[in-house]
Amino acid sequence: MDQVSSSEKKFLGIVVQKGLTKFNFIALFLATFFVGFLMITPTVFIPRFLIEIIEIKEENLGRINSTLANIDQILAILLFGYIGALSDRKGRKILLVLGLLGAGISYFLFATPKLIGNFLNLEPLIFVYLFRIFLSLSFTFAMPQTMTMIADYTEIHTRGKGIALSVISMGAGIMAAFKVSGMLQEKVGLINVILFSGLISILASLFAKTSLKDYMPHSEHKKESKGSWGKVFQTIKNSPKLKLCMAANFTQSAERMVLGIFLFSWMVKVASEFGLTRAQATTHGGKVLALSILFAFVGNPVWGVVIDKWGRMPAIIGGLLVEGLAFVWVGIIKNPFGLDMWFATILSGLGAGGIAIGARTLTTDLAPKNVLGAIFGVFNSIGMIGAFVFVFVGGFIFDYLSYSMPLIVVGVFDLLILLYSIYVFLKNRNTKNGHEIS
Repeated sequence: MDQVSSSEKKFLGIVVQKGLTKFNFIALFLATFFVGFLMITPTVFIPRFLIEIIEIKEENLGRINSTLANIDQILAILLFGYIGALSDRKGRKILLVLGLLGAGISYFLFATPKLIGNFLNLEPLIFVYLFRIFLSLSFTFAMPQTMTMIADYTEIHTRGKGIALSVISMGAGIMAAFKVSGMLQEKVGLINVILFSGLISILASLFAKTSLKDYMPHSEHKKESKGSWGKVFQTIKNSPKLKLCMAANFTQSAERMVLGIFLFSWMVKVASEFGLTRAQATTHGGKVLALSILFAFVGNPVWGVVIDKWGRMPAIIGGLLVEGLAFVWVGIIKNPFGLDMWFATILSGLGAGGIAIGARTLTTDLAPKNVLGAIFGVFNSIGMIGAFVFVFVGGFIFDYLSYSMPLIVVGVFDLLILLYSIYVFLKNRNTKNGHEIS
């Protein structure tokens, strides 16, 4: 096995390649944090926003909330592949900067549907959908770039640690969104939380513009990438482990979203049955989700070490097992405010790290570098297809069958993909430089 030279510069155990500095990594992890925070914030405030500001009927909350969330999935499915290929040609940084800028403008607009609806004598919900499209489009450009940039920055021997820290940064942002946005709703009000998110988006865009650096040594192949879709799909078709990464991401991308949307909706719907207000239920849900992400945050460095030392596939298999069992557990709980919900969601966070870091690292290892963005585009699109399916179907299950059943469905799919991952691992086990990558 090739070893990393002891003379090479490192940052938090990651080799700093020629042309990069430690500050480039710090800036990228901070940008990733902001993307995570801003991308998940609507999940926290939208249930209360729909009921208290837009004044929808409570019995329609599940369908409307899941439809709004699925705007993200539809745009991602349609555009992630193109945006990934575009980043191979134009660079990752410019797309991230523009995405965050667009998110800031969209957040400011999102605070106005009731005002505009009343002024134009139109249903405010129309403008909620319109501005959610603008916001989702912005993050469709911004979010994939953080993943692709850390893949660009890292080399094979310490890539697991790099991607683990990227996932930690995203998770820290998500955790902060659940915690801070939930608490601020009670202290300063919903509209001020939305305006605050817009301000943070603009500042994050300026930070990315001034602090980030594209690192694409393969950029001399940009012209080749213009006609590379045949190569992209052939590469995926010929690699059983790449196909497994896509399958694992199908459920993993939905995991936080399904948990956030339906756990918050569940708590808001039954709050009065447990002597709580909707605001208190939202705050409680934020704490539960934040603790889950905190444990994922703590567990991710361990997954990074496991991936670099023992291989990518063991992490994916372990993550699927833990997350699958956790979601089934969440789904059979009767009291969403009980202690067992805390433990089950903590377990789900621990499992998610193995899937996310393992699948992303393995995809990076196997993807030809001149079409890395395009392959990640397919990877992300498949993840968004999964999120769309789980959230769309989950909305109807939530309204007509059971508040907890959408969570059980995710767990069952995780366990089915676990069986497939074991089959792929046993049938295609081989190494390159000591790493399970093909």
